[in-house]
Amino acid sequence: MLGPGSFFGFIGNFFYGYLPYALWRAFMGNKNPVLSGLKGWLFFGIILITNCFVIGSIIGWGADLLRLAPFGALGPIIAVNNFIASAAISAVLLALLYERVRIWGLLYFQILEEGGEDFSEQHPEKPAPFVRKTAKLGATLCIVGAFIAFFTGLIISCEALGVGYGVSAFASVTKGTMAVAGGMAPGLLLILLGSILL
Repeated sequence: MLGPGSFFGFIGNFFYGYLPYALWRAFMGNKNPVLSGLKGWLFFGIILITNCFVIGSIIGWGADLLRLAPFGALGPIIAVNNFIASAAISAVLLALLYERVRIWGLLYFQILEEGGEDFSEQHPEKPAPFVRKTAKLGATLCIVGAFIAFFTGLIISCEALGVGYGVSAFASVTKGTMAVAGGMAPGLLLILLGSILL
């Protein structure tokens, strides 16, 4: 449905699509995620968790700010649902499609960055071309900000205000407070700053 909360839904889903690629690229360059070994798959897991905290934080924060639903109700539901879908689907799709898409020359850096793939194969120890020097700092800020925003929102909404967690929290009379909005703001600002530096 289209409503006031759709603005935050748009922003949250934009980050949900943008951050996994940007975070991977900041630390892993153009490496094939499927063949990146244990380190790559662990980082892939961190990216999934971070991304789900970001979308849950942004949409849950917006809904709480507009007094549509408390963060304790919406934030965890969005984060958990997106994590389940992402973890189940993305790993399978990467395993099935990544190599085919690379062979077809349709990866982002193959299309927009001349010599991007050749550079990575010839110099695996160096960062991928066209990755900002501030990308690792930006990625770190995004990861830290996601955890700060999400768990601050949970602590204030669920513990301090007694809203409750998940579906049961929709019955709460506390629909939104400036305490949640203000408490989550530093983490959300870190996410925004990190995204700019990516």
